[in-house]
Amino acid sequence: MKTVFTILFLTLVIAACSLNARQEASLSESTTNYIEARKAGALLAYVSMQHPEVVKHYKSKGDSAFVKKFNVEPKDYFSEDPFIKQIAEKGSRIHVLYEAKVIPSEWEQAEEEVRKFVAISENNGKSWFYMDWSDYVDKSVAPDFERMAELK
Repeated sequence: MKTVFTILFLTLVIAACSLNARQEASLSESTTNYIEARKAGALLAYVSMQHPEVVKHYKSKGDSAFVKKFNVEPKDYFSEDPFIKQIAEKGSRIHVLYEAKVIPSEWEQAEEEVRKFVAISENNGKSWFYMDWSDYVDKSVAPDFERMAELK
């Protein structure tokens, strides 16, 4: 009997941390657009996909801080295959932690590095915004934004 309850509990925990087909499709399309905007250096598209609280934070710091934060140059871009490291859900809020390799341009001798970013939905996966991991863990950036402690 205890084994049955353990299996049922684990099944519920695993199910609670997964996305349904609609959420997964929406996330996939949005993340592809996000990476393509960064890769192409499409500043307006890239900024429009950032979480509004992050944009607000950097705008309040002035033009130079805003430009420094959101300056995306096509020379450095995420690989086209980021992977989901973790998913956290609370009500209609979903936060998805991604890891992606940054591929340097062929003219640079830089080593590949791994960057983390978080996809955030406040409406049960209908739309997504993004936040760099460094901004997600820095509570001085977007202090009113509720982070999920489960993401690590």
